Amino acid sequence: MASVAVSGTMLRQRFHPCEEGYIKAVCRGRCCQGTGKILVTVHPTEQGYIERMGATVQDGFIVADARGLCPFKTDGGLCSIHGDHKPFGCRASPFTLTHKGTLIIRNRYRLLRCYGSDGSVPAYEAHLWSLGQIFGRPEAARIAQEAREGAPIIWADMPDRHYHILLENDAAKRSKEAHHAEPA
Repeated sequence: MASVAVSGTMLRQRFHPCEEGYIKAVCRGRCCQGTGKILVTVHPTEQGYIERMGATVQDGFIVADARGLCPFKTDGGLCSIHGDHKPFGCRASPFTLTHKGTLIIRNRYRLLRCYGSDGSVPAYEAHLWSLGQIFGRPEAARIAQEAREGAPIIWADMPDRHYHILLENDAAKRSKEAHHAEPA
């Protein structure tokens, strides 16, 4: 297990939960796409499985379909693959590790419509499923409880495999973003 610090302060930021009606009517699943590109990471251990499900993976990322979107995204904004079937990059999407090793919510999530919107709840509730995917459900529940109680930093144990996948996926995203930011 890898012991990591989790920002309780960030877990108290408010987000609207990812409910089907909200996704279809309001956000249209914008969290799984960027501006003009998608950055859905697929760890090498998941590549064969994701390709068998119908996506093309290139250099560790799902290749956008003809719409410029993730091929698993429906026209209504929902994901056509659910739960543990998603790549770890999707399951852990709201979270990243800082250079100091603290788990925080990705900055880009504060740019989404769900941030601070009507009906929003603390991230430890809105993103509890993702916390469970990263830490396991019992540890995620404990993290949520400590965040609810006001802890600024919460120490938690994450399976080593998930820790390394999160680090590798984050490094791949930074590398790809840096490559695309370079002048042509």
